[in-house]
Amino acid sequence: MHQNDMPLVHTVHNGHNRRMSIVEGSKSMGVRMPQATWDRISALASATRRSRSDIVREAVDAEIDRLEWTYRVADLARAVRAGEEPTRPLAELMAEVGIDQGELDNDA
Repeated sequence: MHQNDMPLVHTVHNGHNRRMSIVEGSKSMGVRMPQATWDRISALASATRRSRSDIVREAVDAEIDRLEWTYRVADLARAVRAGEEPTRPLAELMAEVGIDQGELDNDA
């Protein structure tokens, strides 16, 4: 997410000495996770004096680009294998960019 795309976040105190962040235009969801992950999130939230929601939201934001790329590549590979995506011979591509196969063989 680019800085200009960042949602507006309001931090409020819930009366129990804990901060809660309210993200404008946000949605809520429940997530099941292993106890060990919950414990790590809780420990980090406590150590940084942030809510577990803040920690999870930051982790998702940091990881979503990589996941989207991974699934796009997997879908493209599936389409290539199924013959749904055009391909070109390697020799044709090498000639187009000026790479001689003999030069590569000699470098090995």
